[in-house]
This record gives sequence, C-alpha cells and structure tokens, in this order.
Amino acid sequence: MHLDTSPSPLAPPEPMPGAGLEPAFAADLPGALRSGASLLRRCTAVLLDRRSADRRLLEDVILAHYARSDAPLSLLSVGTHLQSRGYEALLPRHRYVTVDRDPAMACYGSSQRHVVGALGELGDALEPQSFDVVLMNGVIGWGLDDVDSADRALRELFRVLRPGGELIVGWNDRPGRRPFALEALPALRLFHRTLFRPLRAATVCVPGWRRHRYDFFRKPCADTETRPSVHCA
Repeated sequence: MHLDTSPSPLAPPEPMPGAGLEPAFAADLPGALRSGASLLRRCTAVLLDRRSADRRLLEDVILAHYARSDAPLSLLSVGTHLQSRGYEALLPRHRYVTVDRDPAMACYGSSQRHVVGALGELGDALEPQSFDVVLMNGVIGWGLDDVDSADRALRELFRVLRPGGELIVGWNDRPGRRPFALEALPALRLFHRTLFRPLRAATVCVPGWRRHRYDFFRKPCADTETRPSVHCA
C-alpha cells in the first residue's frame, strides 16, 4: 500500500510555541518550564554522581539513618580511604572515630579521633562498650584476608560495642574478594542478625559486578533480646 507523505496543499503554517494553548495551560507555562528545569537538574545530578551503587546506599541510606538520630551516637568506622573521608561530614551531630592499621591512611581518618593499629592488637586504645554503631566496610578481602585475623577483629568489635549496639559489615561477595565465608567466623555467633529498619532486611545485596553486600548485626542486650533501640537502656 502506498502512503502519500507529500504535504497537503495550502497547509496552514505551524503555530508559534504557546499559540493555541488553552488559557489555563498557557498561564501555567512558566511553572511547567520551571518543573522541567528542576527535573533536568535532578537527572544531571544523577548522571554526574560517580559514586558506586553500594557507596550511594551506604551514604544516602545507612549513614543517613544514623545521622537523623535525635540521641547523640558514638560511631566507629574500621578502615579509612579516599572514599570514606566524607563520612564524618555526614554525621555532624555525633561522635565519629576511625581506625586503620596503615599510618598512611590517617589523612582520611576522623578529625575527632583516629587510631592507628590492627583490630585485635589495639590493647586499651578503644574503650570497652563505648560505641553505639560500628561500620566495617571494604575491609574483608582488602587486607583482612584470613579467618583468624577476621575473628580477632570481630571479637574486638564485640568488646567495644555497647549492649544493643549495631555492627554493619560491607564486603564483596565474589571470587577474588571473598577470602572466606562470613559465616565461617566463630566470633560472629556472639552477635545476632538484625533487621536494618529503613531497608527492612538483615542482608542487602547491591546489584552490579562488585556483588557488594551489607550484613547487619546487633550485640545482644544484657536484659532483653528484642529491644528495638540502637542500644539498651
């Protein structure tokens, strides 16, 4: 079948932009343009955000959850690097302490307090039951590569967490970056898996080639096993 695509004779000229619009829509044209500009800015921000998906989840959801806490919290971050240097600014109302065994990483540590040393070998550098939240992200498979060292590290984190305190372990669940199964660590039995309320999950796997995942644990309270607060009263 032949379609005639030639213009019809004496076709009327194309209307000028905005001409012939219903009065209500024409009156709201500036608002529509502003909305379009706002959408464009948001899309541009997403395109320019070079953070990986797992880091966006960590910063925009996990750390943001603790940042909103009305009660002042003490947080310990294990392992410092270029990408973690902004974490302190995300938690302006809370105590933020970092620890890393590499002295060269101290420049990315907390301005409040940074400890140089390996977990399990710090002695009294970290006070017992002094933290509400501990973040250990990107350490397993990136220096913490054997069961014995990782087990000592977890026991140290158990010691410094307050009863009811929360532990977040972030790691890449893929060959080459998974030196052992997380469940192989005996010290993990000291903790209870817990639901991270904003995500309603105890384990979150981030899509992508990194196969990064976050596992959430809680140090049992001395008086109850079900208290939902960050730490026990």
